[in-house]
Amino acid sequence: MNRCNPEPHFKIVETIEAGRSVLTVVPHKWIKNKILFWPPKNVKNLIKDVNSTPDITWNKIICRIKRNYYKNRIAAETELLEMSGGSATSSTDSEVLGEMKEKNKVRNTKNVTSQQNVES
Repeated sequence: MNRCNPEPHFKIVETIEAGRSVLTVVPHKWIKNKILFWPPKNVKNLIKDVNSTPDITWNKIICRIKRNYYKNRIAAETELLEMSGGSATSSTDSEVLGEMKEKNKVRNTKNVTSQQNVES
């Protein structure tokens, strides 16, 4: 794998939302310098596309990379379930999408600036 142009892959990231840790599987291009870029719409389709790329309309939130490289989303989701103490049958797409919609409500560019100031 070339470091300058890595193969498409997924990562598992942790964000803090409403005071609690949330783990999410995202395409690798959604992460830059500990910032997660989150689309304002079409999350359901974009999050499954390993090649999706953020644009300037996407919201930003500070994150921590928990697991770095999964060639496919299924492997990443399986690991995420194990990390959260669940099983492959305990999580449904609707539960995951519910969390994604909640993330969309709380994310905005101002969060990044205010959280960075607190961490400094």
